[in-house]
Amino acid sequence: MQVLGTVPLVTAAINGHPASLVLDTGSNVTMLSGKAANRLGVAWDEDAPLPVTGAGGTADAFAATIPSLALGGDVTSDVEVLVAQGLPPMIDGVLGIDVLTDYEVDLDVPHRRLVLYRARSCSDALPPWTVPFTRLPANQQQSGHLLTPVELDGRPLSGLLDTGAAGTVVRLAAAWDAGVTEATLRADPARRAYSLDGNGVDVHQQRFQTLKIGVDVIKQPVLYVADLPPFADDLVIGGDYLATRRIWFSFRTGQVFVTTDDQP
Repeated sequence: MQVLGTVPLVTAAINGHPASLVLDTGSNVTMLSGKAANRLGVAWDEDAPLPVTGAGGTADAFAATIPSLALGGDVTSDVEVLVAQGLPPMIDGVLGIDVLTDYEVDLDVPHRRLVLYRARSCSDALPPWTVPFTRLPANQQQSGHLLTPVELDGRPLSGLLDTGAAGTVVRLAAAWDAGVTEATLRADPARRAYSLDGNGVDVHQQRFQTLKIGVDVIKQPVLYVADLPPFADDLVIGGDYLATRRIWFSFRTGQVFVTTDDQP
């Protein structure tokens, strides 16, 4: 596994050719760029555009089928994906929840290591780890997205666990409640952040007092603030947290585990 900033990149084999895909728990669909689809021999239906919604809005994508997708030694045939033109040029696509739901995902970004296990349906099944870990409380949306309760400056919120996001982004309304003002926002010039729809989204950096995720309490975090769409919940938890820990995602059972320093 490679890492682009804080975002994990997986090298898959599509039709026998290498492809660099973002492992993206924030996307419920697997996508390829048009350029990558052409290179990998994947055809798509350009006459039937489908809407794709990201943090920056909605864009057209096109249905396609990958004859062969290999992750490590595991090969899946006839994988339905979308071809989208708005993906950044440094990646070939994103590996979304629709594929990841077939696996238990053991993601260890600090050590550049990813292990995929066959998905289990038993909610009592634990990761085969020998290091201390704890269960991260999680709620699962119908789309497969995993949400966890958080506290931002003492206020209870809900966060979307998104390995495809470089940093944590707070919804504008939640930032107002935490004491952010128009003046403090204007003090940090807006920058354009990438989104899957290709439109991008304007973000501002703001410093908060504390961010509590599970048993972790992060003091004085500098987070992004943006006008997020409804599906993103109160905030998007990105790589500034997820890329610093070993995390286990089980989309089949809606569970998340995270390593800790002192929790059994």
